[in-house]
Amino acid sequence: MDAGLVLFKSLGDLTFYLVAGPAENEVLMSTVLSGLVEGVALLLRGAVDKKSALENLDLVLLAVDEVVDRG
Repeated sequence: MDAGLVLFKSLGDLTFYLVAGPAENEVLMSTVLSGLVEGVALLLRGAVDKKSALENLDLVLLAVDEVVDRG
């Protein structure tokens, strides 16, 4: 069984995780995760905390959906 790739990035009191298969490019996945975190920070207007993320969950989930569906 091949090991997968798990990356995480913390911003404020939120932690974002990216789980990928073993065949995925680590550098590309790191770039995707960084882009997602930066995008969420922009959507939340710099107030990155659990309360802001929950109040704007529709925007956060839309950003995740765009990354997963390849834009």
